Amino acid sequence: MLAALANAQTVCFEAAQHAPVGPQAISIASGDLDGDGDADVVVSTNLGLELLVNQGQGAFASAVLLGPGGWSIRIADLDGDGARDLAYTSGSAIHVRFNAGGATFGPPVVLPAGIAGLSLRLADFDADGDLDLAATGQLGSSAVAVVQNLGNRTFAPFTTLAATTGTMALVAGDVDGDGDADLVVSLGNGSANRFANQGNGTFVLAGTFACACGTEPSTASIELGDVDGDGDLDVVASDLWNEWVAVTRNLGAGVFAVPVTYFWGSMPSDVLLADVDGDGALDALVGYANEGRVSVARNLGNGTFVAPVHLLTGFAPQRIAIADYDADGDLDLATGNFASAVVSVLRACRISGWSACPGDGSGSACPCANDEAPGARAGCRNSLGVGARLAGAGPARVALDQLVLRADQMPANASASFFQGTLLENGGAGIVFDDGLACAGGALVRIGTKANAGGSSAYPGAGDPPVSIRGAVTLASERVYQVRYRNSAVFCTPATSNATNALRVLWAP
Repeated sequence: MLAALANAQTVCFEAAQHAPVGPQAISIASGDLDGDGDADVVVSTNLGLELLVNQGQGAFASAVLLGPGGWSIRIADLDGDGARDLAYTSGSAIHVRFNAGGATFGPPVVLPAGIAGLSLRLADFDADGDLDLAATGQLGSSAVAVVQNLGNRTFAPFTTLAATTGTMALVAGDVDGDGDADLVVSLGNGSANRFANQGNGTFVLAGTFACACGTEPSTASIELGDVDGDGDLDVVASDLWNEWVAVTRNLGAGVFAVPVTYFWGSMPSDVLLADVDGDGALDALVGYANEGRVSVARNLGNGTFVAPVHLLTGFAPQRIAIADYDADGDLDLATGNFASAVVSVLRACRISGWSACPGDGSGSACPCANDEAPGARAGCRNSLGVGARLAGAGPARVALDQLVLRADQMPANASASFFQGTLLENGGAGIVFDDGLACAGGALVRIGTKANAGGSSAYPGAGDPPVSIRGAVTLASERVYQVRYRNSAVFCTPATSNATNALRVLWAP
C-alpha cells in the first residue's frame, strides 16, 4: 500500500520494503561500493558491518558480513583510486577499510583517536585534495580528534581540539564563508562550539552559540545546510530527550540566530537534509529511537518547515541514509532500525519509471539527423528544435495506481497519443517512424489522446481511468510507455508526427 502521497504530490514515497540484517542497527551509510553506478548500503548491527549490494532498480542482494562494526560509518574515496572506501569509528579509534574493487575490502587500518567515537565526519580540512577525518567521543566525553590524510593510504597522528567540554555530535562545513571546512560541535548543554579552520587543517575556537542541541546526552545528530536560501550554512539538530528538531539560521560569517524548534515525534535520533520534493530547498528527514517511522518535513524555502509526512519503517529507525537507489532521478530512503532486524528501503515516487530509447543517437539514429543532445532523455528533435520528453510521477502500484504520465516540449495545441507496450522495440534502440523513433513495442494499447496545452499534456486527467486500468495491468510486471504527437510544421520528413522517449515502468502489486 501507499506510504505517503501528500503536499500537492510533491512528497511521495512508496511503502517500505525490508531487507533482512542483524538486529540493533546503530549506523547506516550509502555509496557505490562495487562500481556499477548505483548506491549500495552498509549497516552496522550487532553482527557487525553488513553490506547490501544494490542489484539495480533498488533491489538489494542478501547482506554480506564484512567484519566487526562501529558507531558511525562514512563512505568515500580516501585513497584517490576512484573506488569508495569505508571509514567508521570503533573502540577508541577510527577504522579505514580500503576498497580493492567490486566491494571487496582489505583489513582495517586502525587510526588511534583517543576517543570512543560516536560521530565521524570527512572533509578536506587541509586543502591538499584528499579527505581528512574528524570524530567526537561518546556520550559527553570532552574530545574532538582530527586525523589528516597524508595520501598513499597513510595518515598523520590525531590531534585534539581544545575547549570541547561535553562534546556530542559534530558536522563539517564552511560556516564562516572563507572557503574551507570548519567544525561545529554540539556540547550537550544547548549550545555548540564553532571551530574555524585556519586553511591548513588546524582549528581555533571561534565562538559558542545557542543551537537548542539539547542537554547531555540528548544531542543525537547535527547537520549543516542552507535551509533559508541565503547562501550560507545553517545548523539543524535533533534532540533525543527534549524531542525536538532545532533549526538555527546562520546570519553570515558564522553568526547564528536564535534557534527555532519543531516537535515531530518521540526521541528524534537522526536528522538529514535533502531536497526530496524537487523544489530546490533542503527538506528535513528525521529518524526516531522510539517510533516505527521516519518524518519528512518540507522546507518552504525560507528555512520554515511544514508539518511532516510520516513514513512507516521498521521500529526505531535511528539512522537514515539517502540516495537514488532505483536510479529513477529522485532520492530514496534507507533506515537502519535498532529494534527490527531489517533495513527498510522506501522508494520515492516523485519520479516514476526509467527513461529509455532516447533520440540522442545512442540507439537508432533519428531520421533526418534530428538527434537530441546526448543525455537529454528526450525523443528526436521536432520543429521547435527540442525533443519531446515523457516522464512519470506517483506510485505505479496495481492495487493503488496513482501514476501520472506527462509529456512536454511538444508543439502547442497539438494532439498527443499515449501508448503502452510490453517491450522496447529493437532491444531499446527504437525503429525509425515518421520524424522520430517507435520505442514501445509488443502488445500495444492506446492509453488515451490529449490536446496539448502549452506544449504539454498528461494522462490521466480529470475523469480518466488510471493507467493500469486502461492498460489492463493486473499483475506486477514491466510496461513501456511512449507518446506520439502531431508535428505538422514543415520539418524533417514529409510525415507530420514525432514521438517522445520511452518510459519503462515497473508495476508493483
